[in-house]
Amino acid sequence: AEYAGQIERDASGHALKHDLNETGNNAGASYLSLAEQYPVFKGSSVPVKHFTLIGEYLLYNGITGMFMPITAEASVPANVPTIPLPFTMCHEAAHRLGIASEQEANFCAFLACRAGTDTYFLYSGYYSAFTYCYNSLYSADKDKAVELYHLYDDLEGIRLVQLDQQDTRKAYSKYDSPLQEVSDHINDTYLKTFSQESGIRSYGEVTDYLIAWYLAGNDNS
Repeated sequence: AEYAGQIERDASGHALKHDLNETGNNAGASYLSLAEQYPVFKGSSVPVKHFTLIGEYLLYNGITGMFMPITAEASVPANVPTIPLPFTMCHEAAHRLGIASEQEANFCAFLACRAGTDTYFLYSGYYSAFTYCYNSLYSADKDKAVELYHLYDDLEGIRLVQLDQQDTRKAYSKYDSPLQEVSDHINDTYLKTFSQESGIRSYGEVTDYLIAWYLAGNDNS
């Protein structure tokens, strides 16, 4: 909520789109500062690309990003919603660094987003972390999740977070199609084949990493 009020918005409060090339450049370089402390993050810092021709097709299949091992390219569809975009780009950049599991790539994307000073990336990282944590709580205890959510209705900036959630859902809803169910099944099978036993549920398991990070004292260790 603190960062929500610091990013560029229109008169109605909706987040303004950022330049894709600039965002891709920043995402590509997002692990440089982390690499100074943790060698695992050393590697390519070339920009994360955006798909123009096949991006729409990917979104209709529920795919918001892709790492191509043959070309070592990290890419996302151009129409990934504004707020999750930096986090999604950093997720694909993590795969490019050899971080294979989805939950670990999500956690690394969070660390990369918060490692710099770009408010857009900071907000995207915390927004995505909140989304994963809230969804995990909601799946375990719906009533408690709703209760906690509304405890912060008066917090400055929370209206903007809620507006971003609405805008993100609306943007993705345009791509709802039967193709997503087929794509989810294929992706689930693919992930399980490569020893990710939780399949597509592994994306949400980043919650465990985020809680451990928080309890450890909010540092990058």
